[in-house]
Amino acid sequence: MSIFSTLGTKLAVGAIGIASLAGGTVAFAATNPTIQNDIKAVQSAIVSKDLNAYKTAANQLSTDKNKAKANKINATTQDELNTMADKQAKQKATQDAITNNDYNAFKANADARILTKITDQASFDKLVTSNKVMVNALAQLDAAVIANDASAYIKVAKNMESSEPLKGNGHVKKVQTDDQILTRFDKDRQAYLADNTVLPSTNFKGRFGMGEGKGFGKGHKNFEDKSADTK
Repeated sequence: MSIFSTLGTKLAVGAIGIASLAGGTVAFAATNPTIQNDIKAVQSAIVSKDLNAYKTAANQLSTDKNKAKANKINATTQDELNTMADKQAKQKATQDAITNNDYNAFKANADARILTKITDQASFDKLVTSNKVMVNALAQLDAAVIANDASAYIKVAKNMESSEPLKGNGHVKKVQTDDQILTRFDKDRQAYLADNTVLPSTNFKGRFGMGEGKGFGKGHKNFEDKSADTK
């Protein structure tokens, strides 16, 4: 799983390439006058509560965004593609190093910004531990979804919120109520029933609308013990 978003990078495989293709409206608007005007038109239609104007402006914004994306893709050079591939490979190698508890491989592949946070064996060990804790917890959420066990899902989620390593390292931004967690469970369950798959364990943010974590400190053992008891 990826646990570095709060350290200023993304480690999920393909994140660089996908981000280059996707490009948010804000990013496009910063340099594209046409999209800036489209956004203003959408905002104006909302303020005036003009449904027809809103539909027209929103469709135009979507059209212009797609054109901008296509132009960006068409302008990509081989060197840029090579850079994307190299970054992606480095990201995967970094995540593999965490999973495999290989500090030397981590130092050889991690982004410089990450290395300013993870500076020695001790901080790397905490990172490895936090990765294991989160993977374990997400696996339990997946199991609850498959078993259609909402109470287990809520219990694991609440344990994640109350655990000291998660609270102490910026992982959980706000406390979710049981009803909010249940809403997320229902969405996960419906998605599972639709295609017989669960969300990937990397998608903690997608489940709870929370930030992904960074390295955890003390207390992981208690969290693991609590989260294992889901009944």
